[in-house]
Amino acid sequence: MRRASTLSAASFAAAFMQRRCVPRCFRRHLGHAAFSSANSPASKLTLEDIAELKSERPLRIKARMATGKRKDSDGIIVHFQRHGQGTHNALYKKHADQMKELPDLSSNDRDKNPLLCESVIDAPLTEKGVEQCLNQQHAASKLKDVELIVVSPLLRAMQTADITFDKFKTRKDVKWILNEDVREELGLLMCNKRRSLSDIRREFPHFDCSLIDHDEDVVWDEHRARNMGYGGTPARESDVQMSNRAYKFLEGFVAARKEKEIVVVGHSALFLSMTNTVFDVTHDQDLITPMFAQAEIRSIELVFEEQ
Repeated sequence: MRRASTLSAASFAAAFMQRRCVPRCFRRHLGHAAFSSANSPASKLTLEDIAELKSERPLRIKARMATGKRKDSDGIIVHFQRHGQGTHNALYKKHADQMKELPDLSSNDRDKNPLLCESVIDAPLTEKGVEQCLNQQHAASKLKDVELIVVSPLLRAMQTADITFDKFKTRKDVKWILNEDVREELGLLMCNKRRSLSDIRREFPHFDCSLIDHDEDVVWDEHRARNMGYGGTPARESDVQMSNRAYKFLEGFVAARKEKEIVVVGHSALFLSMTNTVFDVTHDQDLITPMFAQAEIRSIELVFEEQ
């Protein structure tokens, strides 16, 4: 079989997640061999492990695709959006195409892992990423009952929300708020370290930053200090850690809100963990659980039940 000169989009998506601690149940949906070589402890996570994680949590979070109005009077519709293409995504793909092999995102060798470079700190959108968000404005304009827009404090997510939901900025009934719990994985990849809160406030004055406690990225620094891997390299956030963070956001923030329709703009790894290790999905599994495409909006109705 002739070898392609560049990676396919599907292979690129799988590769980007290769050390995102993807459990075997995730691979069922992504279906790429890139995951078979994952050797982190989190790669041992099984369906039974995930079931145990869910059973230990106070709330069961039932999820189904939202198609219009809420089907459950106690439900909340969440329009999840992944950010558009970032400069780190483009750098990753460029490296993979040039080297004819997938970068090792767990490596602390910059020749093997391009996302260790300080040049990708808090990666912004590329021109393509901006275009992807502009293309979603029409779909966003149909979400007329949205009352709250929750956004990761990473630049690419803030830019995505700012562009996609631009027309919502004139609506007095819609609140915008940043939340650290919907940021991308912590630990090693420099694209996931945020800029200072002072810079954020200057560029995005319409965002409520009251949930962020520190000007500098203390969340990032504290995670790295607590999670040093082999040889003193900061460890990437594990599946269990990310699953617990996703659950914390849903149980501690979303379930406590009075709004019945909200937007959450975040990241692929967090959403993949959330949809596969936090949600209870009995219908629409093939629509809810796959990895999000760049700038994709996916509308899901959630119902919180005590267990």
